[in-house]
Amino acid sequence: MPYRKQAILIIEDSAALRRIYGAALTDAGYRVESTATAEEGLGVFHELRPDLVLLDLMISDRNGLDLIRELHSQRPNLPIIALTSDRSVPHAVDAIHTGAQDVLVKPFDEARLVEAVVAARLQLPPRNGTPGLFIGTSEVMKRTFERLRSAAQSHAPVFIIGDNGTGKALCAQTLHDLSPRARNPFVTVHCAGITDEQMEREFYGYTPNAFKGAGEGQTGAAMQANGGTLYLDDICEMSLHLQAKLLAFLESATIYPKGDDKTYQVDTRIVCGTSCNPLKEVQAGRLREDLFYRLHVVPVAIPPLRARSEDIPALANHVLRWIAREESKPFERISDAAASILAAHPWPGNVRQLINTIRLAVVMHDGPVLEAYMITPPLSQSGDDGSPETPNAPEAMSSQQQQGDDGDGAQGYDLSGQTLAQIERAVIKAALRRHNDSVPRAARELDVAPSTLYRKIAGWGAEG
Repeated sequence: MPYRKQAILIIEDSAALRRIYGAALTDAGYRVESTATAEEGLGVFHELRPDLVLLDLMISDRNGLDLIRELHSQRPNLPIIALTSDRSVPHAVDAIHTGAQDVLVKPFDEARLVEAVVAARLQLPPRNGTPGLFIGTSEVMKRTFERLRSAAQSHAPVFIIGDNGTGKALCAQTLHDLSPRARNPFVTVHCAGITDEQMEREFYGYTPNAFKGAGEGQTGAAMQANGGTLYLDDICEMSLHLQAKLLAFLESATIYPKGDDKTYQVDTRIVCGTSCNPLKEVQAGRLREDLFYRLHVVPVAIPPLRARSEDIPALANHVLRWIAREESKPFERISDAAASILAAHPWPGNVRQLINTIRLAVVMHDGPVLEAYMITPPLSQSGDDGSPETPNAPEAMSSQQQQGDDGDGAQGYDLSGQTLAQIERAVIKAALRRHNDSVPRAARELDVAPSTLYRKIAGWGAEG
């Protein structure tokens, strides 16, 4: 593959600053494109597929934070450096929480700019290196890496299978980043918790006035991913009706936007993921057999964390440094004793559970070394289900514990002073976390209708 300069997109109102930033970064060896407006920037963003974006938060035609959200909705791992003249701490915190990797307060010198860009790029893996949180030297991970790299060069559909929390979406993104399609869009469609009508609109798109409330219309995910990769998350949650339509799309590569009298041919690579056993879903009649064989061309299995315990210390240290930056804490490494405790834990929640455990330790303590006692409570005192008990964190506990049914009551969540609404909210959030935010699966566990959970979640938003 020929060498390609890393590309940087600058979205900045000031023409003078665009020239200064562009010259500094060009001299540093980067390819630079710049625009004066968010609208122009989005156009260049889709065409250029930059490795990093410098974004003026006070851009004239758009709210800068909203623009960060939009860019990350299409490229979740894209490093963004926010530029601002506002020296207030809350302003910078808002940018970081929205997804910016760094905030530079104007004015700053050229050396500071280049330093920030280099640091932001180093926080992400090289395109030909070990991807993201898939860190490890275990034999099972070496085989997974090799399968990913081989599959990336193909145009065949890929079927990713892995437990909740193993990183299936990250695996799909990595597959895309390693592929010849890397400079084209990576688009995700979540198949769980959405009606057939909503799914069709999201997948195919619709024109203005196609239905009441259509507004300006929407380009469908299949068209957005043209030339790139379309990731279908939780494929086994898709209804049989939509499975038939998906099969037709796979056979024809043709989309029919709602309200449009034209059809469109698209070139998208399909990657799908599930935490279910797809063969059992076929046998149960929930997944069409013909669709399964059409999608299950290149299977990739993501191993659970318990199957690669030797990778946990290196992975945990990577996660620690990442979270320490987010939380502005001075942690640098994990002690040997703490690493041993982490490596010995079964991690039923996989990488997501490991991240949450380390985040709790970082939030509650100061560094530079994360010690064994900071893992609260010690994972060696885990409950029977293998998940760490955290009396002061109801979202990490089982719904049974949160409702006070914890046997002797010694280690259950203290419900005193909690309202019924607070307890209910904690129980629902815990169920959603256990099921990778799948509302239908959480509803089945809690024995309520999915619509009930949707109403309650919407109510939380209204409450703030």
